Amino acid sequence: MPSNPFQIEASPRKIKNHHLSRFGRGSGGEIFDYSGAKEGLKASISNRRVAYFFLLAAVVGAVFLGRVFYLQIIRGDYWFQIAEGNRIRVEETLAPRGIIFDREMEPLVKNKPNFVLSFIPAEFINQNSEVEPFLKFLTTEIPEVNVNEVKDEISQAKQYSGEDEEILDNIPYERALSLMMKIKIWPELRLSYFSSRNYVAADYGLSNVLGYLGKIGPEEWPGLKNQGYLLIERVGKTGLERIYEKELRGNPGEKKIEVDVKGNIKKIISESEPKKGANLVLALDGNLNQFLTRRLCAAAVPYGGKAAAVALNPQNGEILALVSCPVFDNNLFSNTKINSEKIEVLLNDAKQPFFNRPIQGEYPAGSVFKLVIAAAGLQEKIITSLTTVLSIGGLKIDQWFFPDWKAGGHGITNVTKAIAESINTFFYYVGGGFDKFSGLGVDKIIEYAKKFHFNQKLGIDLPGEKEGFLPSRDWKFQTKGEEWYIGDTYHLAIGQGDLTVTPLQVAAMTSFFANGGRLYQPHLVKEFLLERGEKQEVKPMILENDIIDQENIEIVRRGMRQAVTSGSAKILLDLPVKAAAKTGTAQVGGNKNPHAWFTSFAPFDNPEIVLTVLIENGVEGSVTAAPVVKDTLQFYFNNKIVK
Repeated sequence: MPSNPFQIEASPRKIKNHHLSRFGRGSGGEIFDYSGAKEGLKASISNRRVAYFFLLAAVVGAVFLGRVFYLQIIRGDYWFQIAEGNRIRVEETLAPRGIIFDREMEPLVKNKPNFVLSFIPAEFINQNSEVEPFLKFLTTEIPEVNVNEVKDEISQAKQYSGEDEEILDNIPYERALSLMMKIKIWPELRLSYFSSRNYVAADYGLSNVLGYLGKIGPEEWPGLKNQGYLLIERVGKTGLERIYEKELRGNPGEKKIEVDVKGNIKKIISESEPKKGANLVLALDGNLNQFLTRRLCAAAVPYGGKAAAVALNPQNGEILALVSCPVFDNNLFSNTKINSEKIEVLLNDAKQPFFNRPIQGEYPAGSVFKLVIAAAGLQEKIITSLTTVLSIGGLKIDQWFFPDWKAGGHGITNVTKAIAESINTFFYYVGGGFDKFSGLGVDKIIEYAKKFHFNQKLGIDLPGEKEGFLPSRDWKFQTKGEEWYIGDTYHLAIGQGDLTVTPLQVAAMTSFFANGGRLYQPHLVKEFLLERGEKQEVKPMILENDIIDQENIEIVRRGMRQAVTSGSAKILLDLPVKAAAKTGTAQVGGNKNPHAWFTSFAPFDNPEIVLTVLIENGVEGSVTAAPVVKDTLQFYFNNKIVK
């Protein structure tokens, strides 16, 4: 047996003629029969080897067909889109952002053109040879660009997934025209246009209200990307710009462009126009807000410069003015080059100018809270309009003394006098009781305070609103490990202790008494102006109704009017209209001066404005806050007469 199984042992036989398919021809023309040789070959190849060969061929064929099926059928759409993406470029055109107007249609913000240069880092993933020439081009032709940052972005290209990355912002118009021609040789570069903001009302004290735009942060990007945003866009960071981002932004337009392999434009396939964002018309009176800002911030300077004010329409909850002192210029954060040094100064300012005090400041309420106690006492029939208490300077229980603000007391006092002169003794009786007189008690006080939406947000259309705080028996025991004492109830009854409220909550409570019993949700936006002149009005929303009977509301109102005619708010007596008010002086503890409160409404018979002012550490509401209210109401009504 031969060592090689494929060796042919049979010898050919010479023949004369046959079917040539079985034969070969010799060099001399002879014909030889190879049939015996083939049979020997067949015999020497094992059947098992043939089976292995066909099995291997079948496996390879199956794998190949499976891969083709996966790519063509299962992932066909995906690869089609990838191929189309290489051929078709989709560019979005950002819509002009909506304008914000005050109630007199005066613009509080304007759009200004902003050109941005960006590039797509992902386009360099498979073009390493192009990186150095690209960076050299930037260094030579666009020296304003930070080339090192561009280099870093290219090295991390995969994380961008085809998104444009901004490399130069706020490009002047003339420079933009020049760049437009230069960057044509680099399809990876794009020059985009969108509107940036110029806040013309910075002097109006509205920076905390309007807010500002900023670049999309890493934590925001995943969510905004899913909403169709571009990485180079600006979004509302605070204020109305943030709350109404969706309405103000509008809808971008889209342009599909066919490009060649080098990214050069061949033709525009389709194009849709952007849809402009909605304009906002605020209930705010810009001139009123400006006057109140200047007057209040000046009055607060001797006491540290921190203050808040809210003016609203008690008939529908519209905010007419919202002031927080000190103020800042939100143009520092607009799309121009940010002045980091100035911003750093503001961030480190102990007065916290970015803190929106009317809605975020939580302060001891002081005597303005007595309006709630009076209304609750009347509603629960603890007192009537005829109930009197003798004020002799305070109450004494064992070794503790709870004083009135006036040495020697106020004499015989009923509820209207107690409101007008802010007499503590009367409210000690109503809130906690004394001797045989049964008061409301802490649980009832908390119940009514919650009905006025203390300890909860009112829902103003601004971010960051706080809810204040209402203490309770359980809270004190769990937090301080102490029982609730009668002294705690007395303190709560005059707005002291651990109770805190926001100026907005005090203004909303005042509105309830001004309009006769409706607690409205405060709101800044009056209406939306849509495309083609369409308007969408914001309807007033009543949060609470029928908390207090009408006759009891009228008693509280008379007390507030008496505060102007003969009590602690007589400074408002010479206004051109009748007004009502309540003063407050809230102790803050330590060696700090008390906060100064003053809340009011006018005209008395048909109220159209509520004005609440707080000056931090302003000592006394009737002395420091009251003049601000008087001057502002004077301005408001005089300006209205002129119109």
